Amino acid sequence: MPTLTTLFLKLPRNIEVTPEAAKTFLAALTQINSVSSIQKLFGTKPHALALEIASVNQQIRFLITCDADIAQFIETQIQSNYPLVVIEKVVDPLRIEDPERNRTGQTLLVKELKLAKGSYYPIGTYDKFADVDPLASVLSVLSKSEPTETSMVQIALESTGGGWQVSGASYADHGTKNENDVWSPRSDKMIITEKISYPGFKSSIRLISNQSKTITELASAFGVYSRSDGNHFSPIRYSLFALNSKNKVIQNTLSRTVSGNNILNILELATLWHLPSDKIKTQGIAWGTKVLSEPPENLPNAVTATEEEKQHINFFGRTIFKNRETIFGIKDIDRRRHIWAIGKTGTGKSTLIANMAIDDIKKGRGMAIIDPHGDLCDIILNYIPKNRINDVIRLFLGPKT
Repeated sequence: MPTLTTLFLKLPRNIEVTPEAAKTFLAALTQINSVSSIQKLFGTKPHALALEIASVNQQIRFLITCDADIAQFIETQIQSNYPLVVIEKVVDPLRIEDPERNRTGQTLLVKELKLAKGSYYPIGTYDKFADVDPLASVLSVLSKSEPTETSMVQIALESTGGGWQVSGASYADHGTKNENDVWSPRSDKMIITEKISYPGFKSSIRLISNQSKTITELASAFGVYSRSDGNHFSPIRYSLFALNSKNKVIQNTLSRTVSGNNILNILELATLWHLPSDKIKTQGIAWGTKVLSEPPENLPNAVTATEEEKQHINFFGRTIFKNRETIFGIKDIDRRRHIWAIGKTGTGKSTLIANMAIDDIKKGRGMAIIDPHGDLCDIILNYIPKNRINDVIRLFLGPKT
């Protein structure tokens, strides 16, 4: 199985953002994991790529899981379309030792959905909903997850050429033959044209959970995307005796591999997966709380600094600098002018101080910490290198217990 990276995406609460941003993001990915038929014959596989919405520890998370090789490109495209997004690399919530078991020891259940009328007919898309976000129906199911439950909506993607659009146009033009053997367009040609006017991806939609009730409710919630004159989702049914099929579904789920030939265009995909806006009032969504600003041009960072310059920089954080994630810090000359760390509980003051202290220790500098609570010192002691263990003096001035 290839090395996968899972990106956890968070936007600040109560900002105006529309699914259009997701559509633009997806348009930039249409060739990211394209593999020709000849390459497939020689064993080349497309890069794994999946849009995901997961409920982990009763928190709804918007995720993208992909091959590590394309993770940086995915990050830059997300940031260009969602400038306020906070991206964090996290452990894959489906990472398990036994493919049949999840982290709670319960059976991992997967239900795959397909387009009931094939790939030429569209589902209901966000531009058809006036004042509501259809994604809220799916999120409301995930918001009711139990403490030990892990559930996910996974949309695995694979690039596809424009051949499906050409075939769709031909299908729309060839409805019925008249007495002169001339084809008349289908009566629903406009609907088909609407679908094929956007580029698309081969897609596999999977509903995943360790609770069968949640999967049933998620499948029902996907009914919100049904379109009376277009398409709707229906479950893929497997034989009760097809054990290999079940194992294959689990493997495809973990590896984010596309199965089947369903194609969804970028408008449909942006309807099914987009970062939440203030229209969605569902409880339990993981929102971002950070305020981002553009780093200065002369930011002391680990990418552009020479080895000599790095010895006079105290590194303590990460940021996006010139379209790539990098470690940054503060120059010694600026640090001597005093640093004040002010903020409420949980904003990262102790983490900032710990990172600065750890960098000092690694560079052989002397430093002292006065810690009223003691937890900060405990953290820093875990990062003392072997060559500096004998340099440590710890004083405990509290009452003896």
